[in-house]
Amino acid sequence: MDEIMRRAPEWAVGAVVIFVAIGYIVRTAAETSETWARLLGPLGRRWRERGERRRQIRIEQREARAADLEDMTRQRDYLAGALDVCRSEHENTAGYLIYDARWHHDAELAAAAAGFESPAHLSLRQWRDVNGVSR
Repeated sequence: MDEIMRRAPEWAVGAVVIFVAIGYIVRTAAETSETWARLLGPLGRRWRERGERRRQIRIEQREARAADLEDMTRQRDYLAGALDVCRSEHENTAGYLIYDARWHHDAELAAAAAGFESPAHLSLRQWRDVNGVSR
């Protein structure tokens, strides 16, 4: 290949480049224009059909991407709503647990002041162990 390139005259390389460029331009014109396709005969019609097939494939791919995007948007919206519900429930539960802990603490202080002994209370870890609940 190197020897061919060394022996080829410079004009031959330029001619090949021009030939390839003209071929690309003519093929593109035939793919996009019915007139050019007719002017180029069977080869032009073949290039035109190939251009139409590629255009149809691009349209189908665009529609598939749009459907996928719509589906992902719907899933995102559903998950965002579910997350809002979980967050709200968690905040309510956390608020109640703080209130409940204070109430029990105050009740224990009042019972101790009155001379009563409070029953044993399980910590969260102990309760999980007794009830078989994992984290």
